Amino acid sequence: MRTRSSVGLLFIMIVVVAILSTFTPFNRYIAQATPSRAETAVTYVGTITGEEDVFVGVGIVGEEVTIYICDGQNDQNSVSIAEWFIGPVLRNQIEILNESNNRVQASLTGSTGEGTFTFADGSVKTFTVALVEGQDAGLFRSEFSFGDSHFLGGWIILSDGSIRGAVLQRATASSPAVLTPANFIDFNTGGAPSDGNLTAIEALPLDTLPAKVSRGEGAEHGTLVMTLPDGTQLSGQVVSGAAGQIGEVNRTGDDLIFTFTEITYDVAPMQLPGGLAIGPQTIKLDPSQPSTLTVNLTTGEISRNFHWILTATDVLYNGQPSIVLGDTASAEVAETTDLGGNIHTIRLLTHWSSTISLDTWTVGGVTLPSGQVLATAEFDGVYTLDFN
Repeated sequence: MRTRSSVGLLFIMIVVVAILSTFTPFNRYIAQATPSRAETAVTYVGTITGEEDVFVGVGIVGEEVTIYICDGQNDQNSVSIAEWFIGPVLRNQIEILNESNNRVQASLTGSTGEGTFTFADGSVKTFTVALVEGQDAGLFRSEFSFGDSHFLGGWIILSDGSIRGAVLQRATASSPAVLTPANFIDFNTGGAPSDGNLTAIEALPLDTLPAKVSRGEGAEHGTLVMTLPDGTQLSGQVVSGAAGQIGEVNRTGDDLIFTFTEITYDVAPMQLPGGLAIGPQTIKLDPSQPSTLTVNLTTGEISRNFHWILTATDVLYNGQPSIVLGDTASAEVAETTDLGGNIHTIRLLTHWSSTISLDTWTVGGVTLPSGQVLATAEFDGVYTLDFN
């Protein structure tokens, strides 16, 4: 079984539209985990009988088994199930009741397995799995925290490369649980997150700074999730804006400082209960404030100071079409690539969340419940650095 586990600091970043994302360390992350593969005896993957879009992963380490069922597809912005079962395996027989009162029963042989999920609502799903061979397929898991928010991510990859995955943001006293389909990124596991940042950054020709930072059109995409005061969850696809230069990177002492001047994102319409819909929205940097990302070249830690403005076509936030978004995201450098000609790419990952305080809120002239709206998103961004 391939798993993602904590290593000092945790991993993952969701960006409601900031640059980086998917899963990696939070800078100053209260709990940041770098995905890493654990010692494993055997892993099986497969699908639900009659529901080929629902995947099942089974991982056995010693006498403990981890089973995951998930149908999350990030490219379709859909997920309806992501359930974990962890318990003992005795003589290749498994029976586990999880904390949601869902049950799995399974029997494994040397190369195949079959079983049944019996859910608390009375529904039943059967499945078959096959032994994983090679390094491409597998079951992955990561638990991580950011501030008071706690996350559980899981991914299943079949031998043909198809993936199902989701991240659960656990419920808190002030907000309900949020389940989001999630991309999968396979990280190098060369040490703690900060070590990985330094290893990647040191591959850049830093002695030739400054460098221009640019990106291609639509180079980033993800899902923005908004949890309303009444617990309703809305989601919309987010795509990065126009291509071109978006900033510059320079060095001051032990800090590598990315200064961004032009980053935009387009948010697709979101459907509300009762037939209402939030029209297209845009997110851009607040031009009145500087937005920077700093990499400490001694520790490898990354800190962010971004400022965003969300603008809607048919929504009034506190009486205005635009509202300021805080940026509590953190970032990690996943990798750098030398393209030749003194041009490199850098892959940045971010987990983002922001709380929007609404005294009044209307959509198409209809007043909605006011209060706190939790916005989260995740992105995987590749940027081009031109050192010429």
